[in-house]
Amino acid sequence: MLTDTAIRRLKLRESRYLTLDGNGLYLLVCPNGRKIWTVRYWIDKKLHQLRIGDYPMMGLAEARAERDEIKNDARYEKKVAAPMGLTFGEFAREWYEKRKRPKLSKSAQALYDLRFRYLDPLMARPLTGITREEIVDTLHKLSEQHPAETVRRTGGIVSMVMGYALATKKIPYDPSSQLGLELPIHVSKPMPAATHAPEIGVLMCALESIDSLVLRSAIQLIAYTFVRSGEACLARWDEIDLKEGLWSVPAEHTKTKLDHLVPLSRQAVAILDTLRRRFGGKGHIFPSRNRGKLVIPSTLSREMVKLQSLPREARPVPTVVHGFRATASTVLNEHQWNRDVIEAQLGHFERNKSRRAYNRAEYLPVRIPMMQWYADYLDSLRDGRSEPEMPDL
Repeated sequence: MLTDTAIRRLKLRESRYLTLDGNGLYLLVCPNGRKIWTVRYWIDKKLHQLRIGDYPMMGLAEARAERDEIKNDARYEKKVAAPMGLTFGEFAREWYEKRKRPKLSKSAQALYDLRFRYLDPLMARPLTGITREEIVDTLHKLSEQHPAETVRRTGGIVSMVMGYALATKKIPYDPSSQLGLELPIHVSKPMPAATHAPEIGVLMCALESIDSLVLRSAIQLIAYTFVRSGEACLARWDEIDLKEGLWSVPAEHTKTKLDHLVPLSRQAVAILDTLRRRFGGKGHIFPSRNRGKLVIPSTLSREMVKLQSLPREARPVPTVVHGFRATASTVLNEHQWNRDVIEAQLGHFERNKSRRAYNRAEYLPVRIPMMQWYADYLDSLRDGRSEPEMPDL
């Protein structure tokens, strides 16, 4: 039988291979590092198999429980009896690698990978057997925990995959046609954020309670720099100049597709220096616990949700990672920093390239002291001290 330690030590090969756990449960190890739980059966002298999820999203105990339920519960009889063939997950990955991935930035690739996880209930289903009801049910369950826009975009991926399957004659009809008519309507709402001084102080204290050094450091760095979470998760050491206190975010990591320069406060430099000494100063700054992978924005979001389980006196107002940008904008505007400087630091650049270059050069001398003042302000609220004086510019 497998153990988590044994699974982590499985070596990659040039071709994929199965390793047995027991009683029909296997782990399919792919050359790209992906590990897929697979349940295999012999029915009427024919081999059938069902892929039930990816490791480590589906843990060892959960995979065994799913195997037992599939084998013992009559509700799965029809699913188990389905003949081996191309699954939705296999075809979706094929479509993604050939048609979509080459055109996407790294941050966009991370979003697609996340949305494929949202579609996990469909991944092991035969491509030709998926019904409209299954698709709608999967997306409606997703809407119970995620915004309507996330559901809509995830449904869009299903539609693109099915459309490609229809075009290549893999399916006789498209069960996702006009899927948007049955999905929740997107209503834009402000991101939950701490915008009042007492709330910000409690939030900054709460961040200290995050156990993981990597996750705590990532969220604190975002708090001090108010970059987008995708920019932080994709950050590399070659973007950072600790001596000069500057972070050069490349265009391919930004939402605007423009280079972005972030002055680093002493607090931000200290966070990065701790990580450098712990993990070395090469490659990505925020490695995931899964070797070879990175921390993703949804992982940071889950850590923010966990803060709501703190004791009442230490519990911050509900806040999302993106909310740190609203916090910074509110505080800096209330303290009458130049609005153009604030917008430049938020990455809201002019689209005109020559104007943007001019703004970047002109505002940097102001953005550097502004970012240090803001970091000192956050610390003063966390520690219950008087707020720092405004610099004399």
